[in-house]
Amino acid sequence: MDNEFLPARAWTVTTLLWLPWLVIPLLVRKERRAGWLWTIVIALAVLSPTYSTLYSFAVWSIGGFAP
Repeated sequence: MDNEFLPARAWTVTTLLWLPWLVIPLLVRKERRAGWLWTIVIALAVLSPTYSTLYSFAVWSIGGFAP
């Protein structure tokens, strides 16, 4: 029962979409930027355990193998 819901490359694009959301808050006015920087730091800290998995998945789906 191995059905493919979405192709692996589509999942890769979906998993990498969170990266731009960390850059968008930097475009706000300078007075509000300090609050957003703390939010970005916390988000990066929370997501840090997933970096190696995300990298492995991206390499596998693009190159066809897992490192």
